[in-house]
Order: sequence, then C-alpha cells, then structure tokens
Amino acid sequence: MGNNFGTKNGRLLAQMVLSNLMVHPMFSAISTNFSGAHNGQRLKFGQDVDVRLITAGTVDDWTEAAGYEASDSADTNATVNINQHKHISRNLTVEEAFGRDGTVLADYAAVDANALANEVMTDLIGVVKAPGIAIGDQKSIIALGAFGHDAAVDVNGELDDRDVTDVGRFGVVTGKYHGALRKDATVIDGDKNTGTDAIRSGKITTVDGVPFIKYPKFPDNGENLEGIVGTKDSLAIATILPDLANLPDGIDIPVDGKLSVATDPSGLSILVVEQIDLKKGNIYVSMRIMYGVALGKKENIQKIASA
Repeated sequence: MGNNFGTKNGRLLAQMVLSNLMVHPMFSAISTNFSGAHNGQRLKFGQDVDVRLITAGTVDDWTEAAGYEASDSADTNATVNINQHKHISRNLTVEEAFGRDGTVLADYAAVDANALANEVMTDLIGVVKAPGIAIGDQKSIIALGAFGHDAAVDVNGELDDRDVTDVGRFGVVTGKYHGALRKDATVIDGDKNTGTDAIRSGKITTVDGVPFIKYPKFPDNGENLEGIVGTKDSLAIATILPDLANLPDGIDIPVDGKLSVATDPSGLSILVVEQIDLKKGNIYVSMRIMYGVALGKKENIQKIASA
C-alpha cells in the first residue's frame, strides 16, 4: 500500500521536520521566544517581540537585619522584529509520492530541517557583523593554521577578561576552521579530551569547555569573519506561524488544501500546507515559518577572524 501522502501524513511530516530542526545545537544554545505572542496578543509579520536574556542573580551576604532578603532580577530583553518569512515547498508527482518505500517522509524531514536551520544560522551570524558589532571590536585574529585548542583557550580568555560568564558558552566556526580543530591532536585525542568522537563522527564535543558548531555558509562580512564564541544571552530568535495557521476550525470559507501544525514542547511550531491537483495528479507540500533574530548582550560575543 502506498504512502497516504497529502492526507493524514501532513502532521507527521511537520513533526519530523520540527524534531530534526530542534536537535540543531544552535536552537538550544541561544535565547528564544517561540510563544508567538506579546502581551497576550498574537504577533504578526513585521511586529516586535521581546526575548528575555537571563542574567545571573546577585549573591548577597546574610545579615541579621535583612536575613535572606531577595534581590530583584536583573534580566533584560532583546527586541526582535519578525521580518523573515521562509518556506520549503515541493511539487511531487504521484509516482514520487506513492511509488517509494516508507522512508520518503523521513528523508525529506532531515534535509528540509537542515535547510531551514541553515537559513536561521545565516541570519544569526549576519547580526554579528558590522554594524551589529563594529569591525575592529571584540575580535581575535587567528590564522587558519594556528586555530586549535590553544587558540580556543585564548578566545575564551578574551571573554573571561570582560567578566563574561562561562555558563552556556558556544562556538560557531566555518568549515575550514572547524577542520583545523579536528586536526589538532589535543582536541581529537581521547586521552586528553575525554568523550571525543571527532575522528569517527567528524563532530567535536567541547574544546576548553566550548562546543563548536560547524557552519560552512558564513555570510559575506567584509572583515574576514571565520567564527564566533558567545553565550546564551548573546543572540536571540523569536518565531511565529503564518496567518493561515490561525484559521478557525469550521470556517465557512473553502480552503483549497490541508493545514497541519506541529509544535515542539519548547513552543517552536511549523506549518505544513498540502494540496492535491486532481487534474494533473501532482501533490504540493509546503513548510512555512516566520521568525526574527537579534543581538542580545553583544559584549558577550568574541569574533574570530583570519586577518
């Protein structure tokens, strides 16, 4: 029996794309707001939303007079404008949709989630380049051949000198700089870096306490930017669903297709639109999301440049 593609599997496809998207390390590394609302109102494209940037609490001395009196939270917000509307849409023939084994959904989910994540990554890196952070500011100049464990320690040292927390630090580097890390014996030696599986998997666990994410598609930046190291509160993302997802059940207006929404426990949602052309026998599938990105505490980012 062929896949019931375009009927009951839309939500399954959305959930599989969502699951693959959420395992991308960047989504757990930065500050997020996936609620789709602001002050109780549903957000629309082009509107602003606040993303909370968590700040460490104040450590106070106990005194007989004050006891354990609490201090007010010093959390701040990053203002994110919902200005990106992305989709991945496919036209499938009947043979493509029904003539495969049962892996077609999983195959599409994995590659489409990666493609969506790459778009978000490009936008996130884009807010780091000037004028977000001035070209000469917060930058470690490290040649490709010199990038390894020792260089990562030096980059961390720059953040330490600014009293940036080491909780939740992450790194994103280009493919060639990630490759330089994987060539460093200190990084890939299991005796020195317990738990590493870089030789077999091509992935790096942590280097000097920082997990480094490989992202080959750094946007053009005019400052030889090859990577960044930041903290959870240094970058922010917010998402909403396109308006079609908010059509009420039982609406009298005919909808020429099927709408499915999958939501992760974090709140991140994906809309899937499906349509069958009964005349031609083609199946249209579209995955859609709206989002915005912004700098958070930009002083908590250290840029890595080749020159």
